[in-house]
Amino acid sequence: MRQLFFLLYLNQDTFEDNDQDESNLTRIIKLCIADAKTSIILVHEKDVSKGGCEFDEFFKHCPEELIKPPNNLFGDVAVPLYTTEEYRIVSLREILCKMGAESMK
Repeated sequence: MRQLFFLLYLNQDTFEDNDQDESNLTRIIKLCIADAKTSIILVHEKDVSKGGCEFDEFFKHCPEELIKPPNNLFGDVAVPLYTTEEYRIVSLREILCKMGAESMK
């Protein structure tokens, strides 16, 4: 069985459109959660120049139904994308490892 991945890039604008009844992003996330073959990989932008913000900001804008059970969107640890190039490279490698790549030795 082939594993699918949905990379959810989290920055200050991720849940901006959730003032609607149900945004397209919310529907897509719920479909991914319901599909056992799809893993959601959370990536938290830390660079302010790229829309980075504190992680608790997501809880203020994310729909409640995604935060609480049974969805638990934030149940897995998000990979932080740092500003410094060396750390950002490590973050990108971490994302690849979550997708099944073997870590470099």
